[in-house]
Amino acid sequence: MGFFLGVAAAAAFGGAAVLTRIGMRHRSNDDGVLMTVFVNVVVLGVVAFFAPIPEFDSRGIFAFVAAGILGTFLGRSSNLRAVRIIGPARANAFHTAAPLVSGLGGWLVLGEEIGLGAAVGAVIALAGLRIVVHNPLEIGAIEPVPLTGPETSHDAPPTGSRVSGYLFASAGAVFFGMAFVVRKLGIVWFPSAVVGAFLGAASALVVVATIDGYRGRISRRWQENVRSIPWWFVAAGVATSVALLLQFFAYFQLQAWTVGLLQGTQVLWTLLWSYLWLQEEEHLTMRLFWGVLLVVSGVSIVAFQA
Repeated sequence: MGFFLGVAAAAAFGGAAVLTRIGMRHRSNDDGVLMTVFVNVVVLGVVAFFAPIPEFDSRGIFAFVAAGILGTFLGRSSNLRAVRIIGPARANAFHTAAPLVSGLGGWLVLGEEIGLGAAVGAVIALAGLRIVVHNPLEIGAIEPVPLTGPETSHDAPPTGSRVSGYLFASAGAVFFGMAFVVRKLGIVWFPSAVVGAFLGAASALVVVATIDGYRGRISRRWQENVRSIPWWFVAAGVATSVALLLQFFAYFQLQAWTVGLLQGTQVLWTLLWSYLWLQEEEHLTMRLFWGVLLVVSGVSIVAFQA
């Protein structure tokens, strides 16, 4: 069951990335972080209201808050910026490196054992990642230009360089990998998947709102989202809410290292959803496909060794 939950979470996260990409067509300077996190808080808050609350443990609460900042805010922000620049398939290909981070963290912090064969899988995964990085960029990235209206659509030539897209994607993988470990700690200390997911989303929303407020754009962005609701971002928020719940429940049955590895299949789901929904925009080459397959193969080897 834990394996199914982990893979299902990856499928939902992959779908959310593609839904966000579609939403970016109508939001030239909004990556959807504020709206998707807000939807997370609403959906998870409703579910948490009816969920049983375990005995209070401040360590678990702090861990969930920290995981929300690491994964839901920093990881998602970096990943969505990469989605805008290099597309969801390539951005989520880097997400397969997150298990390497969570594996190291699980070993150092949680005492989870990692077989020696994991090194072989890591090398294969990194080789595949190199192929993905050097694959020619064939998609039209969406340019973050000043917004002239709430529904202004821009599929302009990319101004964000491919290198910056890869840097954002790499940073997202690191943040997500760290979040896997911290969430596992939270589950150990405060065994409530629903409350943990809600606290993580709520803490991320506070950070997003604070940063937007500091930059003087929170009022304008909120008005834009209310005046013309970005339904694609809303759908992405619902998808990530479901994914977060599935992921948290998987922690009860699997090691953080294994949950992170199962998230590596997210790139395959993203390729599938991209092919179905972004055929005119996301041009997937055989070189990219084999690179992603190599990455996932390496991650799978590590999974069997974990």
